[in-house]
Amino acid sequence: MNRDELLDQLYATRRRLTVLIAKTAVENVDPDALHSLVVQRDRIVWLINQFILADISASMADTEAALQRLGAAADELSQLRSSADDLAKAIDVTKTIVSIASGLLGAGK
Repeated sequence: MNRDELLDQLYATRRRLTVLIAKTAVENVDPDALHSLVVQRDRIVWLINQFILADISASMADTEAALQRLGAAADELSQLRSSADDLAKAIDVTKTIVSIASGLLGAGK
């Protein structure tokens, strides 16, 4: 498994979410939606820590497929702006990223 690529994707996701949170926080958006996005960002941080500590044994094919899905989701996330509609989409995209990365963590158990 290429842990560096995976961590790069997760760090980039965290960075994009942090920027989106900062931009959105100054606008008039639903505070619950903003809180949900912060929670998803915190899940990404948790996953980063787990990947640093874990001994992952996912197959190369599983890893490559996951990296492609992570890349596609990260690209989608980077296209979002700080509107309320984009906030909801960012939450959904981040949940997808968390699911993909969690699946790889589960493969190591």
